[in-house]
Amino acid sequence: MTALDAVGDVLRVVLGAAFLWYGYFDLRPSPDRKAEFQRWGFAAWVQPMGGALQLLAVVLLIPPATVVFGAALILAMMVFSVYVHLVREFRPRLVLVPFVFAALALVTAFLYGSAAFGPFGTLFRAWFGSVGAP
Repeated sequence: MTALDAVGDVLRVVLGAAFLWYGYFDLRPSPDRKAEFQRWGFAAWVQPMGGALQLLAVVLLIPPATVVFGAALILAMMVFSVYVHLVREFRPRLVLVPFVFAALALVTAFLYGSAAFGPFGTLFRAWFGSVGAP
């Protein structure tokens, strides 16, 4: 196992744990969280659908062959979250968390990309493959 493999595994666990948490609480929202989604102008079904998508992303992060798809789904949700916090209700201080998760998802997709499709993982490993090598 290389250092990049270890980084990829840690990122999968971090993203999986975070989105398992967020997905659970979007499927079972508190009254305050429901009020937020209503204030943003979303229909009542949007929040549980988001929770289901978050849990789907967690499931996709488990097998290495589908990690890139789970990471892409997380990236898409985080872009939408940034949109909500900048356009629907201007709260720029809340944009940092989605940006961090988007960056983690992007790095995870690069690390695991070759397992699913395309040259992304191979290209990333070619550029940074000597990281942590003896």
